[in-house]
Amino acid sequence: MDQGHDGGRRGRKSRRPDPATGPAAALAERLWRLKQEAGDPSYAEMAALGAAASKSSLAAAAQGRNLPTWGTTWEFVRVLAVDRLGRDAEEVEREWRVHWQQARDAVTAAEDAEEFGRSGAAEEPSSGRSPTRTTAEMIVSSQDLDYPHQVHDLTGAPARILHLGTGFPPPAQRFPLGVLAIAAAVALIAVSGIAYLAWPSEGAAANPQESGKPKQMSPVTTPLDDSQFIGDITYPDGTRVKAGTTFEKVWRLRNSGTVHWKDRRMLRLGAGRCPAPRSVPIPSTPPGHLVDVRVRVRAAESPGRCKIYWKMADATGRVLMPAKRPIFLDVQVVGP
Repeated sequence: MDQGHDGGRRGRKSRRPDPATGPAAALAERLWRLKQEAGDPSYAEMAALGAAASKSSLAAAAQGRNLPTWGTTWEFVRVLAVDRLGRDAEEVEREWRVHWQQARDAVTAAEDAEEFGRSGAAEEPSSGRSPTRTTAEMIVSSQDLDYPHQVHDLTGAPARILHLGTGFPPPAQRFPLGVLAIAAAVALIAVSGIAYLAWPSEGAAANPQESGKPKQMSPVTTPLDDSQFIGDITYPDGTRVKAGTTFEKVWRLRNSGTVHWKDRRMLRLGAGRCPAPRSVPIPSTPPGHLVDVRVRVRAAESPGRCKIYWKMADATGRVLMPAKRPIFLDVQVVGP
C-alpha cells in the first residue's frame, strides 16, 4: 500500500498538536507549522536532505507526546528552515534554542511539582486515610520545626504546617518553649561529647605508616567531548569550481574538550549533487590540539550549487556531539 508523507496512508495529513496540552505539545506545534511552511516533506525526505536523526525521532518530535532532545529538534529545524527555506543558520539556531529551552524548563517544573505532590502527602493517624491537601498546606520535615515560625504558600496565604509522618502540629506547638530549650541543650552536650571522643587527637594517625595530615580527595570530573570549528582552509563557501573537476576540501577543527579523539570519522549526511565519500578519517587529536580534516569531492557535471553536510562519528558510525552544528562544503559549480 502506498505510504503518505508521514509514514501513514497516502492522503492522510499529520495531525496538528494542541499547544494547550503542555509544553512538549507547544514545541511540537511550532515544528509542525515549520514543516507545513517548508512544503510538508515526508520524514524520509527530511532524512535524505541530511537530518542526522531517524525518521521515527523526527516524527515523534512533531507529535508532542514527549519533549525531543535538542539534537533532534535542531536537525528537524535545520533541514527545513536553513536548507529548504534558506534562512540564516545562526539566527535560526538562536531562535529555536530559546523555544526548546523554554519547553524543557516548563516540562522540568511540571515533573518537579508532580514529584512533590506524590512525596509530600501526610497521613491522618486518627482516620487512617490520607487527608486532602490544599494549596495552603505545606508538609515540611520535623527537623525544620524545632521553633515556631510562620510559612506562606505561593499564593501568599498562611500555610498549615504539619509534622512530617504524623499529621500533628510540630513539637514547638505542643510543648512549652522552656522544655524544648532544655532538651535541645542536653542533646547538644551529648552530641558534642560523642564528637570529641570520635575525633583523633592532634598528631594521631589512623595508619601508623602515615603522618597525621588529612588526605587530599581528588575531584571527580566528567569527560567533556567537544569540538570547535576554526575555519575553511580550502574552498571557502561560495567558491566557484568547474563542472566535472575533482578538488580537496579542508576544514580545521580544535579538540576543545577533554577526550582524546581516536578512531573518529567525518560522516556525510544525506546525498548531494557532488559525489563524495561516505566518510573520511580524522587524525588522532589530543585535547587542545588542532586537526585538519580533508575530503576529496568531484564537482557535478552540470552547473549549480553543491552543499554537503558532515558530522563527527565514531568507528561504528554513531554520530557524536549531536547538538553541534555540522560542518559543510558549499561551492558553486560552473560550466567548463
